[in-house]
Amino acid sequence: MPSWLRILMEQCWHQNPDHRPDFSFIKGILCAKVPARSVPIPVVDVNPELDAAALVELAVKTAKARDLDRASLMFARAAETEHTGAQTWLAWYYQNGLGVLERSLERAAELYEKAAERGNVGAQERLAKWYLEGIGVSVNAGRAIAMLERVLAVQERVLADDHASLLMTQNNLATAYRDHGQAKKAVKMLEHVLAIRKRVLGEDHPSLLITQNNLATAYRDGGEVKKAVAILEHVLAVQERVLADDHPDRLMSQVNLAEVYRDNGQVKKAVTMLERVLAVRERILAEDHPYLVVTQNNLATAYRDNGQIKKALAMFERVLAVQRRLLSEDHPEMLTTQNNLAELYRDDGKVKKAVTLFERVVAIRKRVLPKDHPSLLETQINLAATYQDNGQPDQAIAMSEHVLAIQKRIFAEDHPSLLMTQSNLARVYRKNGQFKKAIVMLEHVLTIWERIVAEDHPERLITQNNLALAYRDDRQVKKAATMLERVLAIQERVLVKDHPTLLATQNNLALAYKDGSQVKKAIALFEHVLAVQERIFDEDHPDRLMTQNNLAYAYREGGEVKKAIAMFERVLAVKERDLVEYHPSLLMSQSNLAEAYQVDGQVKKVIALLQHVLAVRERVLPKEHPDLMMTQNDLAVAYMSDGQFKNAVPILERALAIARNVLREDDPDLLDLQGNLADAKAALEKAKRNAINMKYCFTVDGVRLASMYISVGHFGEGVGLLEHVFTVRSRTLAFGHQDRLQSQLALGTAYHMIGQVWEAVLVLEHLVFTQRQMLTQDQPNGLASQQALAQAYVTVGEAKKAVVLLEHVITVRNNILKEEHPDLLASQAMLAAAYEDTSETDKAVEILAHIAAVHGKFLSEEHPERLETQNKLAMAFLATGEAAQTVALLEHVVAVRFRTPGEGNPDRLTSEMILALIKAVLESTEECGTAKIADHGDATKHAVECDALEASHAGNDTAAEAAEG
Repeated sequence: MPSWLRILMEQCWHQNPDHRPDFSFIKGILCAKVPARSVPIPVVDVNPELDAAALVELAVKTAKARDLDRASLMFARAAETEHTGAQTWLAWYYQNGLGVLERSLERAAELYEKAAERGNVGAQERLAKWYLEGIGVSVNAGRAIAMLERVLAVQERVLADDHASLLMTQNNLATAYRDHGQAKKAVKMLEHVLAIRKRVLGEDHPSLLITQNNLATAYRDGGEVKKAVAILEHVLAVQERVLADDHPDRLMSQVNLAEVYRDNGQVKKAVTMLERVLAVRERILAEDHPYLVVTQNNLATAYRDNGQIKKALAMFERVLAVQRRLLSEDHPEMLTTQNNLAELYRDDGKVKKAVTLFERVVAIRKRVLPKDHPSLLETQINLAATYQDNGQPDQAIAMSEHVLAIQKRIFAEDHPSLLMTQSNLARVYRKNGQFKKAIVMLEHVLTIWERIVAEDHPERLITQNNLALAYRDDRQVKKAATMLERVLAIQERVLVKDHPTLLATQNNLALAYKDGSQVKKAIALFEHVLAVQERIFDEDHPDRLMTQNNLAYAYREGGEVKKAIAMFERVLAVKERDLVEYHPSLLMSQSNLAEAYQVDGQVKKVIALLQHVLAVRERVLPKEHPDLMMTQNDLAVAYMSDGQFKNAVPILERALAIARNVLREDDPDLLDLQGNLADAKAALEKAKRNAINMKYCFTVDGVRLASMYISVGHFGEGVGLLEHVFTVRSRTLAFGHQDRLQSQLALGTAYHMIGQVWEAVLVLEHLVFTQRQMLTQDQPNGLASQQALAQAYVTVGEAKKAVVLLEHVITVRNNILKEEHPDLLASQAMLAAAYEDTSETDKAVEILAHIAAVHGKFLSEEHPERLETQNKLAMAFLATGEAAQTVALLEHVVAVRFRTPGEGNPDRLTSEMILALIKAVLESTEECGTAKIADHGDATKHAVECDALEASHAGNDTAAEAAEG
């Protein structure tokens, strides 16, 4: 469009009606720019024998004389003779509905196709543009390129290198290269065009500035964002010198530069620039002007990237309100706004609203666009991602695969849109637990990117990042960390230190370090990322909150539970202030805080939080949504930790019934539910039978109720389910897959708990041998297996073997964990018990005293684990004959337990009975002195343990009777 015409149109759209030109002014401009032609209408009789060329010439004269009806008939007559000029003219008439012809883009496309095949350059140029934009034909950048290359070959033979038509064709061909994903070819051609225009034009010539704008876009598509920024800043500097602040070209350059700033991570600069453009356009344009709407859309997107979700939502909704008043429901601009608004609804946690809006846009675009139109395919991709977030994985996969099938038919295998769809489908596979399929697809995508772009191209790096995440999901943590370290090295070379993409990679690498038991490295990297984000982002920016969440997780993994809780609470406070109660991010933060409370022994807080989360999710999510099932599972586990097995079982049964209908039999979530239900039923059975083996309560620090899923003396439903889980995983997972090994550990532990100890030893010895071949010595799962095997050794009387294993575990954990980490303390407690079994009681006392000292620094006085350790230490003192210290410690434990639990609590009753029994033994041996206690300490302790068991049973009977009453 000529610049004078664009300016005239801007004036006609002015916001203030008084500033719009009247008809006489418009007519004057048009007459000056398009002089009237005084051509007499020829009076002719069309001779049937007249040749096609003469007929076309006559038709052109007739058209100039404004007799379009007769001209259209003449062009149609000449086109029947396969005259390419006539076909091109007739296509133009069909395209615009001129003369006696009805408008038909499809018929126009057919005629352009015929003329193009016979070498008509004009038809080739026109049809190439249509193939790029999907007008009258399906989008096919490859066809467009082929046609434009033929046109260019002809023009290069006959035109000078600075001819306007030649340069225009080269510009259009570069655009086609860009659309076809051939950014390097586009850059090369535009650099050539720019060099010629610089030679013949002044630096402020509009055509030169347009070429620079196009080249910047090509640089951006090719991943050379810094070059794009430099060119656009130069273009804008020239335009600011020669153009008014409201000139359309200057405003367009500002919009383009803002978009490149966003890509370069300079989001605040983008927001500032777009706000400036919007202020100018709101001053001079009507509220429904397309350019104003585009600016508002762009600014809303920048607000979203900057974490200003509320501002973005308000702007999109305002734009949509104006468009609904003025445009038809199938207008492309309104559909684009709805697509953007739906994306924002999804980001803001309003997933159901997002699904509804995306489905509406897809339905309309299906009605008005061909099925392979880019806009339709883009919306379907967005809808697929939203289905996944809404717990509809089958629909998400089906739609993604549908889009991919269409794109494979129309695009070359290295087309960016095709590669992007494959990456999106891999994401859906990942979210649906199909990690292997995701990995295969991403490895294919990465292979192509590595073939066609440089190592620092953004899309190539993003694909490597996504592949690393898939490796991490599949427990291939070393591969994930190695790939992310490689990506990070490149990004640190080419990106500014506070670029969001760089920070995201650092975040992902820290997660991989955490999963690979390199918790200290993970914490250091998370803290670095957070320090940068605190400098550049507001406290409610999603990226900053995500990093705080990840850091809190790492603190928890590193044993710094108090720091984890403090950070989780800080994140939650921000989200509760800014988000609706059903926002997924808010609910996830509440779940994360509940997990931390669970580790810290604050079970009542856990239950209260998860009851709230479950109530909200049951109200807003479909019953088969994974997040809902996860919450049911977590709440059931919390009930079990609090001894509320009757509450846990129905929740798990409800969740499992749904999971069996929607998940594969080898899905990890289904297997976890089955295992937890087995735990709950078995623990409930134990409570009824009063048959908990108290030896484990004394020798295992912080025994998890989830481990007590087997009834004493028989397998029961718990072992059956665990054997089923292990069988399924053995059949479906690789030999060394972590989930398979985890099931083997659970089964070995189960055998141990029901008394089939030698079976447990065999299973666990095989597991430890396997893990030693595959894992580093500090891998947490390997250490847990060695610890379980040590317990089994103690039970079968091979305590010395247990001591060797546990001393190794503790040596490793001392090197990688802080002194207060629960896993380290648990290992130390087990080693103390093993020392007691090998009669090394002094060593046992030393370890238990250390554990008690650590608990004293980090746990509250009434924390169950702290009291249990003091209980064990008292028993160890008893074994060494230190009766006074035994009594003092037990009196303290009883006093604390008297203050906190209920009257019939088994722990309190146990402590009271032990203390009473020891005092009775001391009174009966007063005449013999302390020597008798020392000589018979072990026997006395054994008697105390047996009586304590009876006391515990009595306590359970009391509790059971109260519950039944």
